[in-house]
Amino acid sequence: MVKAVLIDFYGTVVHEDGEIIKKITEKIIETGSVDDGKQIGGFWWNEFQTMFMNAYGAAFETQRESWNTNLYCFQY
Repeated sequence: MVKAVLIDFYGTVVHEDGEIIKKITEKIIETGSVDDGKQIGGFWWNEFQTMFMNAYGAAFETQRESWNTNLYCFQY
């Protein structure tokens, strides 16, 4: 059952990444030295926001491209 459809400001359907983020956060907690998901989320958001805010001009990336780049940066 569909409970809601998210539409972004371009009028396109939004793909929600919450489940993916939850799984990645759980993996970081299992294998890393941080046990607070909020701390991981805060760090992650700050990194993504910095990339997103710098994605203009010659370095332009869409939000989805910035998101993928951000996820790639966390693959150690």
